[in-house]
Order: sequence, then C-alpha cells, then structure tokens
Amino acid sequence: MSKKKVRKQCGNVTLSPLVAVIGAIGLIFFLTLFIIAVVTKAGAVLTVIAGLFCLPCLFMVLTVNQRIDYTPEGFVYRDMLRIRHSYSYSQIKKIRYSKDVYIFVGRRIILIDSMAENGRKFARIAAQYSPKAKFITDEHSKLFGGNVANPGEFIFVYVLMGLLILGLCGIVLYELREINTGELEAVTGHISEYYFDEADEGSRRVKIKLSGCEYGFYLWVTEPDTPAYEAFLQNVREEKEFEALYLPSDKTSEGEYRIYELSCGGTLYISLDEYNSGMRNDRDTGLLLCGGLLLLWLLYVAVSSYVMCNGEKYPRLLRLFVKPEYIVNKKFRK
Repeated sequence: MSKKKVRKQCGNVTLSPLVAVIGAIGLIFFLTLFIIAVVTKAGAVLTVIAGLFCLPCLFMVLTVNQRIDYTPEGFVYRDMLRIRHSYSYSQIKKIRYSKDVYIFVGRRIILIDSMAENGRKFARIAAQYSPKAKFITDEHSKLFGGNVANPGEFIFVYVLMGLLILGLCGIVLYELREINTGELEAVTGHISEYYFDEADEGSRRVKIKLSGCEYGFYLWVTEPDTPAYEAFLQNVREEKEFEALYLPSDKTSEGEYRIYELSCGGTLYISLDEYNSGMRNDRDTGLLLCGGLLLLWLLYVAVSSYVMCNGEKYPRLLRLFVKPEYIVNKKFRK
C-alpha cells in the first residue's frame, strides 16, 4: 500500500463541541437549581429531580474527552474518562449502520454520532479491514420491520416517556401522602401573637407565636365571621392554653412550622383527619390523571409500533409518526 493511501486512511474522530457546550449550560442550570433546593430545603422531590438532570448533562460535557485515532493497522478509542483502549480491526464483531454508527468490539460498544467529524470515514475503513465483522443496516433490523432508521432512538423515547409518567406518579404519591399522628410533635402554650399573612380559596393563613417557643407556626383557617373563628379569637384573648401538633421536618425557609392539628379545651380547630382527607382526594385525582397519561402512552406505543412495522401498508400514517429522514424506504417518504 502506498504511503499516500496510508495517510488517507489515518485520522481521528471527534464529537462536535456543541454537545459539550449544551451539556455545560444544562449542568450549570440544574446544578444551581440543586444547590438552591438543598440550601432552602425546597423538598426532596425537587432536589432529586434537579440532581438526576445533572447526570445526563455531565455525560454530555464528558463527551469532549471521546476520540478515536485510526490507522490501517488498528485504532485507539479514548473514552469519557480519557482512558485509552487499543484495538485491532480483527476484534470488531459487528458494525451497525444507521443515522449513527455502532461498532461492537470486544465487550465495548462504541457509538459514532452522526455529528462526529470523520465518523463515516472511519466506519468505512473499519468495515474494509474487518473481514469477520457482521454488518447490519436498518433494512436488516428486525425492529419495526426494518422500516425506520435508528430504531433504538424510538425505543429510547418510548422508555423515557414511560419513566416520566411513572416519575410523575411517584411525585404525586410523595407530595400528597398522608401524615400519621406518630410523625407529629406536640407543643402547648397560649398564643402571644397572631396575624394574617396570605389568602387562598376561601381560607387564610395565620402566623402565630406560642408562649415558650422560639420558633413560629402557621395554620390555615376559614374566613372571619364564622363561629369557629370567633371561638378561636375568644380563647386567644383569654390566653387559654392551646395544643398544636406539627411536623418537625416540615420547616419553611423562614424557620416556621405548619400546624396540622390545633385544639383548646377539648375544642378541635384544625384536624389532622381533615388534612389527610383532602390529601386523599387530591392524590386520587392526581393518580387518575397519571393513569390517563399511562393509557395514552400505551396506546401511542401500540399504534406507532404497529404502523412502523407495517409501513408498506400505511405509508401516510408512517409519516405521521416518523420524520421523513428516518424512513428507510424512500418511496414511503412522499
């Protein structure tokens, strides 16, 4: 082989820096959100979601380390952690051609993204020097009858949609969970200070101070001019002793706790049972919505999969679910 031809078959494959830039922007955003959620104690759900979104953004940033240096004798793959792996072309077991290229070598799967520089050129050279490798194209794929390019991307979207719905169900169950009496702590004292803070749908939030307590509390009460509210004010004026039940972990950024049950002299003004009843109703509504989304997801997966598997029968429907550039048979694109 001439030196000129050898030089033409030498080079490197690098991913577009745009991927790392987008990942860095996302990482900064979600990491900032994660830190704010931790510092302000915004809740476990927001903290976990922000933390989870940091991971794929971090992976996108690390793609800047990926690189393939190739010659006619073999190639060296550098992974996200900058660890180098040397291979000969005889070690390649399978090459899958699609919008992206997948090279199965040893126990590793090397993804050459469609945006990678010299990616297609390296794939052709690898195919040229890999006589034992199995070559798979979209036409040979068993997924969706070989009618769509990169079927793995569609599977990924299906799974991602399902996980998002399940995640939404988890958030509903967590945020609208009932509180057991054993989780609450009791504090007693007369109310030394109170004032209205906010209003929301027929009820008003009252911030109060109990004698002997350094921290404050708040509770939701009905609008004034009701018997329950007048009785509450009367007991406050007479400096009668109240008993309040609160959740120690439910502390606001202002250092205040919500009262879930408030009583005075045998009279119950705020009831934990009423709170839990409202949570159950909201939870049932939320789960019903999640169930509806899950059914729509299952219907979408079933219909789109059937259409993609039978693209020759339903070319028009195929174009509704698949972008033209992903349709393998060019006759079905029009």
